[in-house]
Order: sequence, then structure tokens, then C-alpha cells
Amino acid sequence: MGHLRTGIPLETDSSGNVLYAIEIDFGSFPNNGSKEVAHNLSNFSAHTELFKFETRWSRPSPVEVYMYQYSSSSTTVVIPRVTDTVCRITTTNNYTAYSGVFRLFYRK
Repeated sequence: MGHLRTGIPLETDSSGNVLYAIEIDFGSFPNNGSKEVAHNLSNFSAHTELFKFETRWSRPSPVEVYMYQYSSSSTTVVIPRVTDTVCRITTTNNYTAYSGVFRLFYRK
């Protein structure tokens, strides 16, 4: 799918807008709570510029790998969100053995 680096055009959406992508290393997940990591996109509006986002997360032992693409109907116990300034993970259990990344796909 191309480069996941800020400022590098990735593709064009159906409306002709150029899409960009960035991958944010989230580190370990929280224990029954929330954790935030800044995405550092200046003058960013999640409401108007975010095209989609994905999370990929795993734990080393026993090996488990998950991919979660945002869906407003999700009932998962690991809930990812993106705001104008941060990526946030909220969990309802202890997920400190897991770590992951956010991939944001956005318009400029």
C-alpha cells in the first residue's frame, strides 16, 4: 500500500483527494483504562481529514496478532479512537501484555 510516512502521497480517494498515511507506535496497552499517544499531525481535524484508521496489535507469548479496522458498531473490549491530537486505546481488561501501532490514513 505504499509508504507509511507523513507527507508522502499514498493514493487518491474517489473524490480526487490525495491520501497520506502515518504509523504511530503505541507501545504497551493499558490495564483496564485508557492510554493516549500524540500523533503529531499539526492543524489536523479528525472530523474532516481522517479517511480511516487501523490498529495492529499483538503479544509475544502465547503469540497472538490482531488487526482492528475502526467500525462504529464494534463491541470489542479494546476500543481505539483518534482525536485531533492523539490516538487513544481504552480497554476493559488487563492488556498490558499487548503492544501495537495505529495507522492513520488522512487527507490534507
